[in-house]
Amino acid sequence: MLNNIFWFTYNILFTLGMLLLSPYYLLHMKKRGGYWKNFSQRWANYSPEIISACKENQRIWVHAVSVGECNLALKFINEFRKKQPEANFVLSVNTSTAHTLAQSNIDERDVLIYFPLDISPIIRKVFKVLNPKFVVLTEKEVWPNLVRRANKKNIPIFLINGTISTKSYNSYKKLSFIFKPIFLGISKAYMQSEEDAKRIQNLGTASKDVQCAGSLKYVVTDVDAQIVDNMKKFLSDCGFKDTDTIITAASTWPGEELAFANAFNRLKDKFDNIKLVIIPRHVERREHIISELQANQQDFVIRSNYLKTKTIDKQADVILLDSTGEVKPVYALSSIAFVGKSMFDNHGGHNIIEPATFSIPLLTGPNTGNFPIISKDFINEEGITIVKDEDELFNVLASFIEDSEKANQAGARARAVLDKRLGNLEKIIDQLRMTNY
Repeated sequence: MLNNIFWFTYNILFTLGMLLLSPYYLLHMKKRGGYWKNFSQRWANYSPEIISACKENQRIWVHAVSVGECNLALKFINEFRKKQPEANFVLSVNTSTAHTLAQSNIDERDVLIYFPLDISPIIRKVFKVLNPKFVVLTEKEVWPNLVRRANKKNIPIFLINGTISTKSYNSYKKLSFIFKPIFLGISKAYMQSEEDAKRIQNLGTASKDVQCAGSLKYVVTDVDAQIVDNMKKFLSDCGFKDTDTIITAASTWPGEELAFANAFNRLKDKFDNIKLVIIPRHVERREHIISELQANQQDFVIRSNYLKTKTIDKQADVILLDSTGEVKPVYALSSIAFVGKSMFDNHGGHNIIEPATFSIPLLTGPNTGNFPIISKDFINEEGITIVKDEDELFNVLASFIEDSEKANQAGARARAVLDKRLGNLEKIIDQLRMTNY
């Protein structure tokens, strides 16, 4: 009886919460862009093509929230298919940026959808359409109705790269009478750390079904050679040369673009042949960034203008790369990389593994709470340099520019952190393939 009351209450409160928050989300969607297309998929309304594809082949459902998790999900799908070529997948994502990334990289045999609202009638419809062999969730994505429905249909549900923050853990513990059955319903949990493993066991997942697998984001970033060549041509047309030191500031947040612009101007007074690429995390901020760069008397090229006209009207030392899904080829061509959302305020940082693939010196700010395990690995093994303000940024960049051997060693240490931890994902895939599904 209490169980039924909980599920009724959860579904009512979730629906009311979505209605109350809808003005915020609608405004956010308008600002971010890209959400409206396929928006009805949130209510499990799928095209005939998707329905037909899911009827034709039973699939493995993999869910990822945003860009970082989506990269992991795509890698999981690719590696799984290497071992089992006949496998077919449904990939669900939450954000428009992840959707754009997935659309560009997903295999034509697979299906891409937006993740549905976790409301019981919607989730029932999703399972009826998708009918997955099993479900793979990434990191923190434990949705009550999804887990409950999978359990009712005896569909295994796996959590990979699992992590539970202290805040979430304390909240779950306070409501353990509600969440214990949900965590008990996870078939196997592959957690990032021993602490994460202990937490999910305390929340209800059986200890025999929990494994500390380390961070699965330690994967080598694949980037198509043709895409790199296309980006190299664009940089060349903008006046970038092979002999230039290319500094990339990626996933930047407010304040970081201006810090880089100021530091870059100071570097230009000291060094020749240096270039800067700024890649904001949210491209809808382009107008604000353009205003800042103009006020700073910066001469720059805007990538989106080129994508519209296919022409470049000038050459410059700075490029504003206000496009989605192009950071990898820029990293591949960079001499030094900074990963943002980390220098000012406590925003928590972004994934630093992707640029480490290319053996280049890595910089980030002191706020790295979103990736505590990965950040700790890189800091402990001197695979990254922390810069807290514009002055430190200038000094560190100057030291790498004037000492190429120091830069090479820093890049090698960054790559070594990655190489030391490769292979965890493949081991998990081998275990999942042995599951009786």
